[in-house]
Amino acid sequence: MAHIAELMQVAKLGAPQNRYNHLKRNVLLGGIAALGIIVAGVSLPHIGAAPDAAAAVNAAVPVTVAAVEVKPVRLSSDFSGRLAAVEGVEFDGLVGYELFRRFGVQIDYAGSQLTITEPERFTAPAGATELPFELDDHQPIVAGTLDGLPIRISIDTGSRSSLTLHSPFVKKNALLARYGANVESVTGWGVGGAQRGYPARLGSLQLGDLHVDGIAADLFAGDKGSFANPDIGGNIGGGVLRRFTVTFDYANRRMYLEPNAHFGEFDNFDRSGLWLLGDGDALKVADVAAGSAGEQAGLHSGDRITAIDGEAAAQHALPHWHRLLAEAPAGTRLALHFVRDGKEQTAQLALADRIPPNAK
Repeated sequence: MAHIAELMQVAKLGAPQNRYNHLKRNVLLGGIAALGIIVAGVSLPHIGAAPDAAAAVNAAVPVTVAAVEVKPVRLSSDFSGRLAAVEGVEFDGLVGYELFRRFGVQIDYAGSQLTITEPERFTAPAGATELPFELDDHQPIVAGTLDGLPIRISIDTGSRSSLTLHSPFVKKNALLARYGANVESVTGWGVGGAQRGYPARLGSLQLGDLHVDGIAADLFAGDKGSFANPDIGGNIGGGVLRRFTVTFDYANRRMYLEPNAHFGEFDNFDRSGLWLLGDGDALKVADVAAGSAGEQAGLHSGDRITAIDGEAAAQHALPHWHRLLAEAPAGTRLALHFVRDGKEQTAQLALADRIPPNAK
């Protein structure tokens, strides 16, 4: 369980797993140990129950994070193995608004540490950029400017993406053409399944006095779902937040950003065109972007990749393979072994940029 820095009023959860720009940490669900993904601003206060916690499902039971007990919190068993396949690791649920609203919460992405502070002990971090926020269905909304366009942005630590732009904002400002977006493909995956969008490289996002340049974003163009909300322009995820130490003060509706060692890093974007899911000892191809390296290699949805460049797929967790396919330079050639219709096959995957290194 968690290391306690100051028993009673300040709890620090040191060295959680940091996968896909998420912080993952052990918690207690009604006294039953579980592994949770820390998420701020979820619409409903869900915490998925562990398999052996059936008695606690849909009940209001205490939840303990480090030495801090929060009760009551509603539990839900909605989170299935589908999300474990997306994340590439097993987990038992999500924690969010019902925890975050009760404390001062700091997420140190570079140091992989979550700090929870009792409200009376909370102090704003010195020198940080202060952003007031409002709440929309429990989710923080901040104001910013994107390449000269005023934009209201939701803050979503549960999203691995850098920035998803909502369809009304995209259409109003003709952003598909403005940014020369790539073809539509799967750009995210949640409880409801695949989320499709148009990848693009943005110019500069201003938040307070901070400028985040060259964001690899996805532009949503659909007319249903939360990303079709016309009152919000975009959704910031962990790909941007990981550049900061992020502090939430829900009591005073303030968020604080402190740039960390990742602040100036290039925002890589997948160069394979493959959306992969964990599938036992293999990687299942869930989507192949048109015109991408994956399509050129002849891969199809449903293929099960068993090895990449001589390494068994099971040798590493799914996040490792996603990082490889995003960070390896364009032109890198990878030998793939995969299974289709029960037959073993091979292919050469030549990685290629899907969005330019700089905004158009």
